[in-house]
Amino acid sequence: MGVITATFGGIVRDILGGESPAILRQEIYVTAALVGATLFVALAEAGVERSGSLIAGFVIALIIRLGALRWNWSLPRYRPRPGQPIQ
Repeated sequence: MGVITATFGGIVRDILGGESPAILRQEIYVTAALVGATLFVALAEAGVERSGSLIAGFVIALIIRLGALRWNWSLPRYRPRPGQPIQ
């Protein structure tokens, strides 16, 4: 749910603000939410107390997002193969 909220909430925010959606740029925020959610589920399944899993997932997502903002981390953008039109 966190990944879906991060994705579509950000898209709605950007569209209402008259900007190109950040998801279409190179920003890392959905990836941070996905990593945090995955860590939460993995720790919960491993038997770690729920509050500990929640805190760990939140902290890792926060570290990734803040690191991306501070050091300009980004994911590679999609580039079509030469000679191939975008469909």
